[in-house]
Amino acid sequence: ADGTASDKHPSNYTPTTLYQSWLGVHAMMLFGFGNLMTFLHRHGYSASGYTFLMTCLGLQWCIILYSFMHGLIGGGGLRGPTLDVTMLFQGDFGVAAVLISFGALIGKVSPTQLLVLCFLEIIFYAASEAVISEVLQAEDAGGSIVIHTF
Repeated sequence: ADGTASDKHPSNYTPTTLYQSWLGVHAMMLFGFGNLMTFLHRHGYSASGYTFLMTCLGLQWCIILYSFMHGLIGGGGLRGPTLDVTMLFQGDFGVAAVLISFGALIGKVSPTQLLVLCFLEIIFYAASEAVISEVLQAEDAGGSIVIHTF
């Protein structure tokens, strides 16, 4: 009751339970979106493969940019990424925005264009997320506002 951030948002989650939750979200990125994209007969196998590729590369890129943008926009100075379970969640949220866009473009773009989409969209996703949380100080439970903006 001393007014710290931990008092405002009490958490019963241990690192193990957070990691187990992240595994569920990550499995949804890989298998949920991957199977969702197989609805086109000609692009079923490639869609699954591209989903795996964009998820793996996008997760890493989003973790780097998330820390960079929050430091840049939040005024805390530039800092390197810290790898913990919450950053894994943030990375998967960024990948979800890319995979939603991929669903609209499947069968129309090449793999190279998908990688460009992944890298560019995550830059704007991370900047948008930093503005919403640092400047506007909006609470976005589960990242649904920022993810579906794209």
